[in-house]
Amino acid sequence: MRKASTFVVLILLLIVVSALALYASLYTRYATPVVNFVANQISNLSIQIDQVEYTSPYQLTLHGVELSTEPEPMFIETANIWLDPGIFSGTKLSIASLQLSGMQLQKGVPNIRPLSFVRVHQFAIDNLDFSNPEWIVRGLKFQIKDPVVSDHPIWRWYGEIQLSADQIYWQNEAFNNALLDADIFAETKKIYGLSFNWRGGSLSGQAEWKENRWRVVNASLNELTVTKDDWKTLKKFKWANADSNEIFIERVDVLRSDLEFPSFAMVQADMTLEDIRFPFELWKQPSGRVSLDAESLDFANQLWLEPVIEATLSPDLIEVNSANVGMGQGYIQLNGEFTPDTWHLSQLNLTGVEWHTDSELTLQPFKEQTDRLANLTIDSLAIKRAQYIDLQSEPRRQISGLNVQGKQLDILRNGQMGLWQGNLALTANSANFGKLIGSQLLIEAHSEGGISFLDKVIIPVTDGLIRAQGQWDFRQYSRPWKLKFQGDGIPIETWRYLHPLPFDLSGLTDTQFELSGLSGDQTSFNHSISGFVSTQFRDLLTSSHFAALMDPTVPLELSKKAPSDVLVSDLLIDVDRGRIDIRESSIAGSDFTGSLQGKLDLVHPEDGELRLQLSGECGHWRYEPLSSAPITREVCSNNTED
Repeated sequence: MRKASTFVVLILLLIVVSALALYASLYTRYATPVVNFVANQISNLSIQIDQVEYTSPYQLTLHGVELSTEPEPMFIETANIWLDPGIFSGTKLSIASLQLSGMQLQKGVPNIRPLSFVRVHQFAIDNLDFSNPEWIVRGLKFQIKDPVVSDHPIWRWYGEIQLSADQIYWQNEAFNNALLDADIFAETKKIYGLSFNWRGGSLSGQAEWKENRWRVVNASLNELTVTKDDWKTLKKFKWANADSNEIFIERVDVLRSDLEFPSFAMVQADMTLEDIRFPFELWKQPSGRVSLDAESLDFANQLWLEPVIEATLSPDLIEVNSANVGMGQGYIQLNGEFTPDTWHLSQLNLTGVEWHTDSELTLQPFKEQTDRLANLTIDSLAIKRAQYIDLQSEPRRQISGLNVQGKQLDILRNGQMGLWQGNLALTANSANFGKLIGSQLLIEAHSEGGISFLDKVIIPVTDGLIRAQGQWDFRQYSRPWKLKFQGDGIPIETWRYLHPLPFDLSGLTDTQFELSGLSGDQTSFNHSISGFVSTQFRDLLTSSHFAALMDPTVPLELSKKAPSDVLVSDLLIDVDRGRIDIRESSIAGSDFTGSLQGKLDLVHPEDGELRLQLSGECGHWRYEPLSSAPITREVCSNNTED
């Protein structure tokens, strides 16, 4: 027993003496070879150290350290090692701090197996240039407290991290002057501060990994520029999907930034997003707020000027608290509530707005929403000094100085358009529909309890006056209606737009009709329409030769003559439950006479007949638009040419 005790004491004495000898050698010229020897004994790598400096009691400085790592040797200009005062922590050598400086890793992270018997409390790197197939980093400085090697695709180390870099190049994007202060662990991640310069702007923010998703606590994007093509690259970013595809934004502020998205673009935009989830789904936001103030917004092929928008989001509901946007020389204001199938506008104002149908403005981006729209109400509608121009349709049409006032309007209910409720008044300085030109228009309508009344239509035209009144009952499924119309001085060319005439004719018509029926669907309309139409003709002229009607080979320039009078008797039409009886009306010109008559049935249109027949010198000409051969000609020899 005494021998065993003596042996143990001897071993301990040898260890102490060896440690003292090693410690003493650090003060001599043998420090460098001693440290080289020890380093190569405890490591699986070949290590060469140019110089060793020891500062009592715990600091060791290594100069010119080269390690035989793969895929390339690693060279470290300086390595500072501070030993823990309690050098051994359990069974491990405890290093309080390890600092490396002056490193270049051009082929990625070398394959270094951590020493299992060494524990590093703080690890720092200064002035590192690093690259691999995915990353390029210049001027990297970072330190990690209690570092743990990780196999995470983004976070290679777990621990309390502080990082700065002159430039980080990742996935074809350059991030300059990057700073990071974060606690990154396998189960929890918290970013106290992240900032960098990117695409001409600066970004900063705080975030945390919480409830299995990233939560952006606060972020600021200043003077950023992103083009539409850039998003193709950004969509490939791994971002946070290594942990989760979902990101919850508590607050993001965008300042003075130019952002171009696939469907719209903003110039000099100031925008705030609060409580927003990404991927973004418009109708599935649990809560949120959006505010926007920009110099311009390019959307639906239209440049919208100085948009200012405030809105809140919740499931299946968007509340637009205020929206103001310029359009051309005018502007639009609105606020209201929107659901996937119902729009309720508290206020809609359009001032000085011009609508040109030949412009590039398209409603296609709104199509998905408008196709689902079933209900539309407007508490207050005000349109002032608006203009509508359509130069593409035939006839050309235009309205100028349009003013509309509406109160408590219900104009779309369960997919059915109409004035279900409210009051509506319309005025305009001028309007034209081809050669029909009106001025100082007035239209008034109102609805009570589902019955809509067209109270007044007054349109002074160049040679007369148009007036109308009507009524629709939306309470009943059949939608009974009635309409009374009187139009004096309407150019006959206007009716030609409904159905073209086969020969030249100009002049004026005075038309009156009273019609009624059901409008629940097309079938009920065809079965029910009843009433009368009466038209008188005045100042009719034609420049067509009857001979030219008989011979279609006559060139157009030879088919014209000096205008001559045409007399047409009153055209009377009786309508009874879809059956239309056009009484015979006589026609007489300088070189022809004839008549117009017909019978139509909206229920059985194939049985209809409409005939315009003219007779002149040695010939008969007939026009039947409902037949398979609309025009027939009979010459004096009784031969027929179709």
